[in-house]
Amino acid sequence: MKKAHIMEIQINGGKSIEDKVAFGWGLLEKPIDIDMVFHENESIDTIGVTRGHGWKGVVNRWGVTRLP
Repeated sequence: MKKAHIMEIQINGGKSIEDKVAFGWGLLEKPIDIDMVFHENESIDTIGVTRGHGWKGVVNRWGVTRLP
């Protein structure tokens, strides 16, 4: 079973901690548009993780079947 990924993000919703907490609570379980997070022509860093297969052969690596 796949585990859910948890990510921490910075919230800029005010100057005081109380304002930021109130802003964060207001965002819970609401849809967030992509333009609220990213701006046009903004560079972002991404990280990808792949599953290692070691020295498996073609059949196991790609899941193909052998012909009879």
